[in-house]
Amino acid sequence: MALHRACRKVDQPKWIWTDTVQPDTVQPQATTGGSHFFFTLATSKRQPVLCRTHEIQLLRSAFRFAMDRRPFNLSAICVLPDHLHCIWELPAGDCDHATRWRLLHSWFAKYYRGGSVVWQPDYCERPLQGTEELDWHLDYVHFDPVKHGLASRAAQWPWSSFHAYVKRGLYPPHWGEHIEMNDASGERWL
Repeated sequence: MALHRACRKVDQPKWIWTDTVQPDTVQPQATTGGSHFFFTLATSKRQPVLCRTHEIQLLRSAFRFAMDRRPFNLSAICVLPDHLHCIWELPAGDCDHATRWRLLHSWFAKYYRGGSVVWQPDYCERPLQGTEELDWHLDYVHFDPVKHGLASRAAQWPWSSFHAYVKRGLYPPHWGEHIEMNDASGERWL
């Protein structure tokens, strides 16, 4: 399947998040309410800002900057041209994701050459409760490029933690190729 028209000239490196994402820390049976959070962050006016290796590397550096100052585990991530989805595990007793996003936003904007307004001011945040909800959101994160028509299966999208999960045997390599996922309302994606 062809890449999104805004990303036709996109660089296709090997996945560069493998050492940042920590799928081994995702222990659904050990999940307590609120320790994992699902986020969606969109670019300003849904502009396709995240299409080239340079911007992806800036984003990765912004995550490291935020993680160094306010630790958290990046359990899963998928970066698309105009938005990203991720799952974080915050330290016990800490639910201050706003400061972490502020650090990430400011670092990225400081070094991004395309202008200072990169992100929409709001983001979607959802605390994940229990095994089923965590598993569903992990699938959602990894299936999103297929849902948006950017790839025909999860493994074809280079900017996803899916590759780290496959490497550790947590997903089969061809996962997402012939599946239909339903959202919470039961509506089918494909």
